[in-house]
Amino acid sequence: MRIVIIAIIIILVLSSIGLAVRFNQKAVYANKELEQERYLRLTTEQMLQETNQQKQNLEENLNKAQDTKKGLSRVAEQTQAFNNDLKDRLEKASKVKEALESKLKELENILPVSQ
Repeated sequence: MRIVIIAIIIILVLSSIGLAVRFNQKAVYANKELEQERYLRLTTEQMLQETNQQKQNLEENLNKAQDTKKGLSRVAEQTQAFNNDLKDRLEKASKVKEALESKLKELENILPVSQ
């Protein structure tokens, strides 16, 4: 009887040790998976922050480009207005020149007659 009790105790101890080892292996495996998930989550969050920063930089660059475009549009409009003004002045000057040349020819025609 004593041998049977010792055998049962040994079986219980061995099975307890086996279960403890198995649960320990499962716990280690679960811990590894948890660490991998944490690492993946951290790297993902870091990449997300970097992506958000890049997005913000691109938006700032876009705003600067739009401001530059507006400024260039204003300069182009001013240049166009200046060019139109110069064209008008040139046309007026041409008309005045033609008028003066025609008057000069009239005076030349008159002067030789009176001399």
